[in-house]
Amino acid sequence: MVSGIYKIVNKINGKYYVGSSNNIYKRFNQHKLNLKRNCHKNSHLQSSWNKYGKNIFNFITIEEVEKKKLIDTEQRYLDAAHDEKNKCYNSIFIAGRVEMTDEIKKKLSDSHLGLLKGEKHPLWGKHLSPETRKKLRLANLGKQRTQISIEKSRLGNIGKHSGKNNPNFGKHRSNETIEKIRLKSIGRKHTDETKLKMSLTKIGKHYSELSVKKSAETRSKFWNFLNPEKIVVEFKNLSSFCKERGLDKSAMSNVFKGKASHHKGWKSINSI
Repeated sequence: MVSGIYKIVNKINGKYYVGSSNNIYKRFNQHKLNLKRNCHKNSHLQSSWNKYGKNIFNFITIEEVEKKKLIDTEQRYLDAAHDEKNKCYNSIFIAGRVEMTDEIKKKLSDSHLGLLKGEKHPLWGKHLSPETRKKLRLANLGKQRTQISIEKSRLGNIGKHSGKNNPNFGKHRSNETIEKIRLKSIGRKHTDETKLKMSLTKIGKHYSELSVKKSAETRSKFWNFLNPEKIVVEFKNLSSFCKERGLDKSAMSNVFKGKASHHKGWKSINSI
């Protein structure tokens, strides 16, 4: 196992990449593998590899160095490379760490786009066996998120899907689409097995005082709307009201809150 400084040299133009490792030959193999996969962290070197091909590059050990002196020695070579930037592929000239500039952050972000989508996803075309699903379910039984974790998630999601950040912002379903959704839902019922699962998931759960209070306020408040005939309608139970008239509860709630202008001709009382 050789520890020291190495270079990857382009035989055509003489450009080089300099680095260090406590196992140079293993590091060479890592570089080659990443370059072949077109995912090397150094985009400049990767572009040259793609342009000239693997046979144009030499992997050379230029100095063997003991491990404790490796960083200091690498820094000397990087300082020299910094003085001739036009002759090297290196974009970072600090030994032992990566200087995360905005440019590097963007490159890292761009390099990961689409890597885990479609056919590139490692689980593409694969299906978990019933046995594996059971193991995963049992492994997660009884796990509860901490309040700190829940709060972090809540804060991280604030504004993520509201307003212009919502994928459906500015889009409106056509009457044809709404009718298709309605017809598709007619007669749909939960199976006895699904009902049992839903029941079991709620066993032992207790609503907080705040949640109970919110639910009570929702049930006790009056809903005011302007119907398609421009008449003010006031009622107490939104679910029952919508069910009787073939209206969507969520859509009517959004109209009431001002998040939507209308639903099937029903408008907010504030639009009078």
